[in-house]
Amino acid sequence: MAGEMLRRAPMTRFLRQPRHTVRGLACVGFWLAWTAFSPAQEAYAPGTTPFNTQLVVSEEFFNRFIARNEAEPGRVDDFVFGAKVDGEQWTQSQLRLDLRPNLEQASGTFVLTGQIQSLTVGRTEQGAVQSQGMQEFLAQKDVLFDGTQFSTRHAMVYVRAMNQPVAAMTQLDGTILQGLGQRIALSRATRQRPQTEAYTRDRIAERVYPKFDQSVDEQLSIANQQLGKVWNAGGATLRQLLDGPRRLVSTETAAHLAARIAVDDSTEAYAVPDSSLTGTHAISAYLHESLLNHLVRKSQLAGLKTSDRELKAMVDRAERLFPGLDPREESPTSPLAGMVETEIHFDEHNPLEFHLGAEGLRIEIRAKFKPAGQDLLPALLIQVPLKLVDRADRWVLERGKIEISSTDGQMLPSLSETLVRQALERDFPQREFPRTLTIPGWPASQPALQLTAVRAAEGWVAFHLD
Repeated sequence: MAGEMLRRAPMTRFLRQPRHTVRGLACVGFWLAWTAFSPAQEAYAPGTTPFNTQLVVSEEFFNRFIARNEAEPGRVDDFVFGAKVDGEQWTQSQLRLDLRPNLEQASGTFVLTGQIQSLTVGRTEQGAVQSQGMQEFLAQKDVLFDGTQFSTRHAMVYVRAMNQPVAAMTQLDGTILQGLGQRIALSRATRQRPQTEAYTRDRIAERVYPKFDQSVDEQLSIANQQLGKVWNAGGATLRQLLDGPRRLVSTETAAHLAARIAVDDSTEAYAVPDSSLTGTHAISAYLHESLLNHLVRKSQLAGLKTSDRELKAMVDRAERLFPGLDPREESPTSPLAGMVETEIHFDEHNPLEFHLGAEGLRIEIRAKFKPAGQDLLPALLIQVPLKLVDRADRWVLERGKIEISSTDGQMLPSLSETLVRQALERDFPQREFPRTLTIPGWPASQPALQLTAVRAAEGWVAFHLD
């Protein structure tokens, strides 16, 4: 677009005091923060990755919060080269975020485009000239995220203006020289078009530039402060979990984020997610089973001694963290269920393990069960298959057949196996939850996110949201 380019300055960090809240940018920035690029990476075998968590956020999703279309009528009241100019104008503007390819950090450009139509009359002592105007402007402002905070440059504004004289009135109107007087007035106005259009470009740039530049600065400043609060709230434990190789890049269509979480072994690598897991969605999250397994190892579950009642209470507390998660099935219980408390001694080395495959999730539990404190059973290996199944407007967490065996190969008495199975079925009832997610603070003006697809294969699970 032809026109004038306004200021371009070096990178600017935002440290000013905010005046509004920008929850959307802060939440997205938190995801980016713990997946930012780390240059110190080892060489890994082809087809493998050091990252056990990946996130893809589409440009379309960003623009649900950023994009806008506005129409604004206005008055024209100005003095231009000795003429008093009055009239009406109509401004139509569009704002969006364009992501840019970047292999070192996430980057994009805020793009504001606009069209201004005007109908004005310029008056002098000699007469008046009516003009039709068509102006276009383009404002751009780069934004970068390096994994710690947002930064940007000053905006650039381009303007193209066209003012076309269309009619004139002069002191000769009503005389035989009326036509001559109007032609002279229009000819003079036409000769002044380069000057008047340059003046119009400057006025539009002076109006668009500071408002656009400052509003983006303020929003990113707020987002940076919100990010700081999130990190401070997480504390040292969160930072320790996320202290691994991480990468943040962007393409023309999405921000791609990856991290290795909770893994201490710097040589550990995983097969890249199978292509069957991928798709085009607003947000896609890919989790490797190693994330769950390493979190278990960092917990205090190994060697833990508890009871079936305490374990059920812990499960109930965890479920309350997920609004909409409702029991769908209550398994039949033994007449003795609930009357006899069973002690549970988790294995000291590998108490709990997760395996992801095309069939879904398989949970392996290694523990010793002592009904009423009696050492009647050998140490057990319990395998619980779980799978999320799409049921129209809801997702159902279905439990398959629970497999029970002893860790040392001993045969289990059928009664003992039945009692253990019934106790476990109480702790793993079938559950369901709605496709539409309930997210605190989600803007009421935006359609709620839905979990539209869940796929698993070869150690990975993919959650797709739209």
